[in-house]
Amino acid sequence: MWGNGSMGVNLGLAMTVDDEATTDADESNTALNVGFGMPLAGMDFGFTYASGCTDCGGGSMGVNLRRAQSIWVWDNMLINFANTSDDSETTDDESAMDLDIGMYSNTAHDNGTNTLFGLAFNYGADGDDKMMGITWAFAVESAMTDWATLRVGYTHGYDFDSGGTDSATSGGLTAGLGFNYGSFTLDMKLESADAMLNDPVKYVTGRNADNAPLGAGWTISYNW
Repeated sequence: MWGNGSMGVNLGLAMTVDDEATTDADESNTALNVGFGMPLAGMDFGFTYASGCTDCGGGSMGVNLRRAQSIWVWDNMLINFANTSDDSETTDDESAMDLDIGMYSNTAHDNGTNTLFGLAFNYGADGDDKMMGITWAFAVESAMTDWATLRVGYTHGYDFDSGGTDSATSGGLTAGLGFNYGSFTLDMKLESADAMLNDPVKYVTGRNADNAPLGAGWTISYNW
C-alpha cells in the first residue's frame, strides 16, 4: 500500500494451488488486484480491479463514491457499483452486478461512546437471479478503559423479491474488542456475540467449551 495524504494505491497478488486438480491448468491460479483512491469533485473516489481466476478473487471491477450529504437523520452517502465476470469453462459466461446506495451518520457521545446508524438500498443481478432490498445497521463503540474498547453492531436485511430476509445477507449481531497498548494494538472479533453477552462469566473464567472459542479473528498492528 502507498499513500501521500491525498491519494492512495494498493496492489495485491494471490496464488492458489490445488494438488488434486485433474488438469495442469487447474493446478495453480494467479490473480492480481489493484485499487486507487483520491478526492474527486467534492467526493472520495475509489476504484478496484482484479484479474485472474474466480476462486482467487479475479474477474471483478468496483467503483466507490463517498460524500457528505445531509438526508433526514444521515449526513453521509455511499455509492458502490461492482461487476464480476464469470470465466467458468463449464458454464455459459455470465456477469454479476451489484449496486448499493447507502446513507450513514456517526455520533459522538460522552464518556468515549460513538454510535453509527446506516441504511442502504441494494440491487443485484446474477444471470437470471435478481435481488432488490434494503439493509440497515446500528453499531455502538464504547471505551471501557483507556486501553480497551467494546464494539457491538446489528444488521438486518429485507429482500423485496422474496418478500423476506435472505439468509445470506440478513445479518445479525456482531461484537468485537479492541486493545490499545501504545504503539501496539490488537483487535478481536467475537466468535459468538450472543453467547459472550448472555453468559460472559464462563469465557472470563475459561470454562467455555473447546468448540466455542472467544475470538473468530485477530488483527495485530504495530506503529513506529
